[in-house]
Amino acid sequence: MNPRPHFTESVSRSVSISFALLLALSISACRWTDASGPGSEASPEVVDQELDAIVTELDSKDSSSNANLLRTRVLQIAHEHRGHVRAQWMAAVILESSGDPNRARIHLDRVIQKEPSHDGARSLLARIAIGEGDLGRARRLVDDGLLLRPASSLLHEADALTAMLEEDFEQSERALTRADSLGAPKYRTAYHRGLLAERRGEVDEARDQYEAALEEHEGFGPAEHRLEALGGPRQQPQPDSSNGG
Repeated sequence: MNPRPHFTESVSRSVSISFALLLALSISACRWTDASGPGSEASPEVVDQELDAIVTELDSKDSSSNANLLRTRVLQIAHEHRGHVRAQWMAAVILESSGDPNRARIHLDRVIQKEPSHDGARSLLARIAIGEGDLGRARRLVDDGLLLRPASSLLHEADALTAMLEEDFEQSERALTRADSLGAPKYRTAYHRGLLAERRGEVDEARDQYEAALEEHEGFGPAEHRLEALGGPRQQPQPDSSNGG
């Protein structure tokens, strides 16, 4: 069963983590494996130091003026060091968030080739597959990833999302419960539960979950957009003034 187009667009965004957080995750999650790009003499340590500096700058409040330059530099580093898992991951995040999933996929495939258990790369590839309507590929990416990293909250979130679109609502709920137990951010699992409720036609419950997500993460765009699409927050009953007071 193919998901509804407008809903799929919202759903495909829900696997996303914030740009800065995804890059920050790369600090500890990805390390140098080998240098297979067009001949840069920079050592792995120097490359990691430069990427650290870029993450710090992008995460600062004053990064807007040179963010494009910094992102371009990440893409250059990824081109020069095609065996550097972290550089490939950061480049993929930049390209996907810029609306270029095809180029992002190239870098994500390099990450998976070097580090098959990379849950961020698998989740992002699943998100791209969902956006393209290929639930079969999304399911394979998630299932293979969970075999390799069963304690990944990120992959359980992706499992919940994929199961929801497969109309397996019970599995989606189980996956979200597991993600919660593994420390997934509350705003993300609340957002997923909102999508699940909306998919089931439970509009008031969906609104409540989106509001819960926004209470945990003010300004979280996907939740704001879904809440707006549903006509705003649930209307609270007005007190009966007929008895005076």
